[in-house]
Amino acid sequence: MAQTAIQAFFPPHEPPPTPAPPPADPAQNERISLLLKHCIQNGPAFLATVKERQAQDPNFSFLFPHGPEHAYWRWALYCALTGLPPAPAPIHAMHPPPASLPPPAPVSIPPPVPPSSMQLSPETESGFAQVLEALSGSKDSVKAAQQWFMACGPACAGGLARMMAVRCVNGVQEYERKLHIVYLANDILFKGLSARVPGQPPASDPIAQAFLPMLGPMLAMVYQKGGRTEEILARLNKILNFWTERGVFESSAVEGMRTDMTGAADPAVVLAQRLAQVAAAAAAAKAAAAAAAAAPAPSASLPPPAAAAPAAPPMVQPPATSMAAPWGLMQPPPQPAAAPAGMPPAAVPPAVSSAGAAPAMAWPPQPPLQGGPWAPPPHPLQPPLVGHPHTYAAVPPQMGIPGAQP
Repeated sequence: MAQTAIQAFFPPHEPPPTPAPPPADPAQNERISLLLKHCIQNGPAFLATVKERQAQDPNFSFLFPHGPEHAYWRWALYCALTGLPPAPAPIHAMHPPPASLPPPAPVSIPPPVPPSSMQLSPETESGFAQVLEALSGSKDSVKAAQQWFMACGPACAGGLARMMAVRCVNGVQEYERKLHIVYLANDILFKGLSARVPGQPPASDPIAQAFLPMLGPMLAMVYQKGGRTEEILARLNKILNFWTERGVFESSAVEGMRTDMTGAADPAVVLAQRLAQVAAAAAAAKAAAAAAAAAPAPSASLPPPAAAAPAAPPMVQPPATSMAAPWGLMQPPPQPAAAPAGMPPAAVPPAVSSAGAAPAMAWPPQPPLQGGPWAPPPHPLQPPLVGHPHTYAAVPPQMGIPGAQP
């Protein structure tokens, strides 16, 4: 329909409506579809009359902003005016996770993105074929097609990107229509970039990974169909440079696309090879996931006993003579060295009895023990041993043992 008809229902200063899922009630869905047909045939005046007459009818609450189906009504009306099919519900909306499972814990670094499925449902493939057929170079047309793509979810990105690449390389013949598909891919890539976690690499973006192997043949076909002129090359290089500057792809990936674009290989052959590689990678990932799911779960029995610690070596009791004890308490003091004639015994310096022997400490003469065995005083932290007196050698007074008698 003409642009003026769209502006009659949607003011030009407002952005296009965003995709929304249809109502769950089949009767309400049928009511919206019937009203859409009459609005397309009779124009905005008819819609204004219906809104005035049915303002109090809850079945027509979708015509007003407070209605629960108002977002879908605006999107369905926009699709009807532009010739686009309403987008199917995203995969995660059709198959929600079981309520019994806890939500996954957030992670700062997402895991590597597996290859998205190249297979699409018949409804999705048919609807996107109509979207590509209606695609033009206008900003509104590219915007509406991008919203249709994003509404299908990342799980369909691989199949939708494949449809765009096949149509660009092998489908339409006009240079301008091929270029419009590249413009659409650019708009989709930047929409995916806006949803990417800041700081994450392009490998974490499923949209960018879906387009990565196909953009080289697409650009090569546009360059070839445009006559391989300097003007076309400058236009396409501008897009590639923009992808590098904004971080849509790594610089090495962009240089690979540039090589594909200016190379002499047939874009159709290159695209067929890339599609075969992507399909093989997706099949391998699916087989690995199936093998992991079929692997037996670990046994819930008790864990195996831990390995016994090595036995400690037997303790060897040292001989009694090797036990170190203070002199005068457990062992008799060493014998003093012999004093030379004319020198008092206490003034004898340590003497070396033989080469390499340790010097012997000089001890003053010790008086003999008086009164028989001597028991040490009780330790402040240990009760005395009753009935077990110990016989000690003579204790020199200079040892400073409390209670010792010379």
